[in-house]
Amino acid sequence: MRTPVETRGAAPASDPGPDVSGGQIAEPAVDWTEPRPAIEDVTVPGSVWGWTEPAGRGHSPASTRRGRLLSPRAAPTSASADVDLRAVMRSFATGVAIAGTYVDRPGGRRHDAVTVNSVSSLSLEPPLVSIALRTGSGFGRAIRASRVWSLSILDGGSQSLASLFARDRTVRDGALTAQRTRPGGRTGALLFDSPAWLECVLDRTYDVGDHVLFIGEVVAAGARDPDTGLVFLHGAFHSLPHSPDHRSGGTP
Repeated sequence: MRTPVETRGAAPASDPGPDVSGGQIAEPAVDWTEPRPAIEDVTVPGSVWGWTEPAGRGHSPASTRRGRLLSPRAAPTSASADVDLRAVMRSFATGVAIAGTYVDRPGGRRHDAVTVNSVSSLSLEPPLVSIALRTGSGFGRAIRASRVWSLSILDGGSQSLASLFARDRTVRDGALTAQRTRPGGRTGALLFDSPAWLECVLDRTYDVGDHVLFIGEVVAAGARDPDTGLVFLHGAFHSLPHSPDHRSGGTP
């Protein structure tokens, strides 16, 4: 039986840190000794793999047009020769969140948190979300061990927080104790003071190219209306003003 999702309001917002004009998004397994200006977690466009449409009445089975995705075995061996995917995906704006998890050790529980933009909502029933982490990610290993993680979705005043947790583990360890956080009531993973949050229990994982997709069932959630949102675009964080008229049911 699936665990029902618990929803409630989030805690009041804290004062945002200093604004940052731009910064590199975090991805836990990236080698931060070599800054990467492009978005790391992306979905490969269908045009990379090639498309075909099933033969219809009056058409030869050999005739093809753009339509259904081909089997990966029919795909080119490498897309890099034809498509600079990283450069293309810099133009795709994403939201920004901080993911949290922990590892229990003999000396006690050790928390970790990283900035991510690879968040996707997969299903409402059951409620499933995913994050993609580079293969070999230490943060990913911690999720496999604890089988839980949290997501704190950031607002437009959190550029400095997003930049801070985009850094390597040693920096994040020192920064985490200074932040206003609380352990999630259902998972124990840390939640930041943010306008929306989720607690997730690991459902399954998939190896996808050079990343691992972690799918989690949402077991608790909360949200409030933010004044601004935080997005990542062209290698930098940007504050996005909130317009109530653009919400579902708002006045045109």
